[in-house]
Amino acid sequence: IHTFMRLQLAHSQQVLEGIVLEDFEMITKHAAAMSVLLEDEKWMVFQTPEYRTHSNIFNEVCRDLKKAAERRNIDAATLAYMEMTMSCVKCHKYTRGIRMASVR
Repeated sequence: IHTFMRLQLAHSQQVLEGIVLEDFEMITKHAAAMSVLLEDEKWMVFQTPEYRTHSNIFNEVCRDLKKAAERRNIDAATLAYMEMTMSCVKCHKYTRGIRMASVR
């Protein structure tokens, strides 16, 4: 899972680079790659309704990011990137909470 999440992080960093450079092809490519990774079975580390909700939100924001890049709308892409980042942080906070609860 650690390697898988590192791959997602690498794609998100490439999206940020694309936003900074206004390289819409780069944004599109890496947003699409993140969406593809969501289809991998390794993505669903928990089978809870809350985790599915977090995953669905992330997937929706990745699609929004890709659409914004395809429309060459840097402001919308930037907003989608920020929403994606918030989605990541919220989900990781949730998963850490589950892991900590299972240790107790």
